[in-house]
Formats: sequence, C-alpha cells, structure tokens
Amino acid sequence: MAVRLMCTGIQSKDLLVPSDIPGYTGYTKLMTNVGQTSNRGIELQLNAWLIETKDFSLNATFNIGHNKNKIDKLASGEKKNGFSLRPGEMTS
Repeated sequence: MAVRLMCTGIQSKDLLVPSDIPGYTGYTKLMTNVGQTSNRGIELQLNAWLIETKDFSLNATFNIGHNKNKIDKLASGEKKNGFSLRPGEMTS
C-alpha cells in the first residue's frame, strides 16, 4: 500500500484580464491588472495492490482533495461577490 499527501499554496499577483477600450485607439483590448488571488488545497491518495500473480494484477486507487480559492485584492471598478467597488478603492 502507498499513501501520498500533497498540500499546495499559491498566491497569484498581477491578474491580467483584457478590458475593452475605444476602437479609435487602434486597439480593441487593453490588458488590465485587476488584483490578487490565493489558492490553497490538500490532496490524499491511497494506492493498494490487491492481487498480483504471474498473469494477472489488480490494484485500486482512492483520491480525495479539497481546494479553496480566495480573491485577496481587487482593483476599482471590478466586482467582488456581485458588488462593484468605488473608483480608487482597493480591497484586502
């Protein structure tokens, strides 16, 4: 039997998304920094070799995981939980 436990933690800054801009600029989109997110998770995997003979083998794998994603900061004009932020406001 084998057991594997993985923990992850990632923080993403400078989340760039395309924003519409007036066509007279010569472009249709501008990449805008809208904020920062964090992702955390844990995963458990169990492997078992149930039958192993010369001509046949059978193994089973069980895997379960949990992830949590969070918006840490959001630039003004963007929406967080369905609410717009006031201009110049940055959440944390």
